[in-house]
Formats: sequence, structure tokens, C-alpha cells
Amino acid sequence: MNAPGDQHGIPLFPLHTVLFPQGLLPLRIFEPRYVDMVGACLREDGAFGVVPILHGQEAGPTPSFHPHGTLARIEQWDQGSDGLLHLVARGAQRFDVRNHVVQADGLVVADIALRAEPAVVPAESAAGSLLGQLFTARPEFAPPRPWALDQPAWVAYRWAELLALPTTDRLALLTLDDGGAMLTRVQAHLPHSGDAQGGSPVH
Repeated sequence: MNAPGDQHGIPLFPLHTVLFPQGLLPLRIFEPRYVDMVGACLREDGAFGVVPILHGQEAGPTPSFHPHGTLARIEQWDQGSDGLLHLVARGAQRFDVRNHVVQADGLVVADIALRAEPAVVPAESAAGSLLGQLFTARPEFAPPRPWALDQPAWVAYRWAELLALPTTDRLALLTLDDGGAMLTRVQAHLPHSGDAQGGSPVH
């Protein structure tokens, strides 16, 4: 029997990155399998799944990938002057891959189980305050408002995007279901409060 969160036939895009819910992902698309995937998503208002690569490359033969990922929905797209398809996708729900097949064109299509996001329990934190200071001081790194600085999971995701976290910590955020545990995972990597005024927080 299928669980309520099961979805079938979801195209996957293995990448050397971890996409988090509400995070933005700029992409340049050139491989035919992904051009077709994007076209189908635009026609059907559909989503594709971003899964972190375990072994292999983004282009060419299908790589092996982690069984956890995040759905992505296309927010902007255009044909660049370089002839490539440029798009920006936003992270939606996290998911676990139940099974997958590789089509003749190399596109991976999977059955997935959606993961519930942590319950929204507002909680002020030093990490949230520091993130707010950083976004105010360096607006080029800030996402569009409103900022959910009192939501532990949101704060953990945004810090994970800014910091050079080990892959193990990034992947852990895809499998943890408690916002407090997510925030604890990134605490050790946070800069001192004075660092929010200068320097780049990205790796």
C-alpha cells in the first residue's frame, strides 16, 4: 500500500550540492535529458528532485547518488546568450528515494516518499539573531523577506547554505525531522558575532 506522501515518476537531477527547502538553486542546462525534463516541468507545472551525487559526475553517465533529496520547482527561466537554458529553482519538500530506474536517455526517474518538515515552533536563538545581523549587513547573501529567524529548521537551512559544512552535516539536515536537532548540527560551525560585519560567509 502506498503512503500518503508517496509520489511516482519524479525525475531526478543528481548534483554535487545539497538543496534545502526554500533554498534557491541556479542552474545552466545543456544535456538533452535535462532540457526535456525542464520542458516537461514547465508544461505540467511539475517538480524534479535534486539528489546529492555519491560517486560520478553531473554530466555524462548516470552517477550514483544519495537516497535523500529535495524537490525543486522552477521559479525563473530563460535562454541565455550562450545558448544554454538558464533557470532558478526553489527547494520544496525533502524526500527519500524508494526506487528508481534509468531511462534510455539517461534520465533517472524515481518513486519517492516525502518527508514531513519539522513542526513550526517559534524559538529565538543566538544562531537566528546572528543570521539576521548577517543578512542586514550583507544583503547580497540574504533571501527575500520575510525571514523566519525564529524557526530553527529555517535558520539551520540558511546557515548550511552559507557555510562550508562537511557533506555529512549537510546530508544530515535532509534526514533529521527536528528543527532543534538541525540547529544543533550547525552550531559548531557558526562564526563569531563580529564576523557578520565583514568577510564572506560562503565557502
